[in-house]
Amino acid sequence: MGEHVEDLLSAYIDHELDEKDLLVVERHISVCPSCQQELDHLKMIQEEMIRFYQDIEIPSMNFEKAVTAKILNEEVRMVLSYRGFIWFFVLCFAILSVLMYPLFRASFYVGINIGSALVNIFISAFNLAVSLLSTVPNLFGIIGVITFIILAFCSWSVFRLLRIKPVEE
Repeated sequence: MGEHVEDLLSAYIDHELDEKDLLVVERHISVCPSCQQELDHLKMIQEEMIRFYQDIEIPSMNFEKAVTAKILNEEVRMVLSYRGFIWFFVLCFAILSVLMYPLFRASFYVGINIGSALVNIFISAFNLAVSLLSTVPNLFGIIGVITFIILAFCSWSVFRLLRIKPVEE
């Protein structure tokens, strides 16, 4: 009987085998009841799948357009409700601010002064950082010149020390 051809049966059913493998499978099936039974089982599964998928209705293109339109409408509705939510809180804050102004008038002005001072501090810190960062290239140049001067002085000192003769005692 030779080797079983179970791994080729699916390709055999789907007509995907070349002539050589097709002949091998057909010869083997004619003499092997186990592989013949497996082939019958695979054919039965294939027929059931075909019947199952024939009963499924394929939606028309209008279905896709309807779903897309519903999704877009839902997104627009959510954006509008979100905007409404934000405007509701803005309106509530404005009303509360107007109603509470007489009670907290003095502290309101203090709060504005503190906020203004904090903004000025932030702007000054930002300007300082920009000034420091703009001097970095100049600092590198200055550091390079100073390093060169120190190295030149050290070299001159070493050569000078090498020329001095030791004192004999």
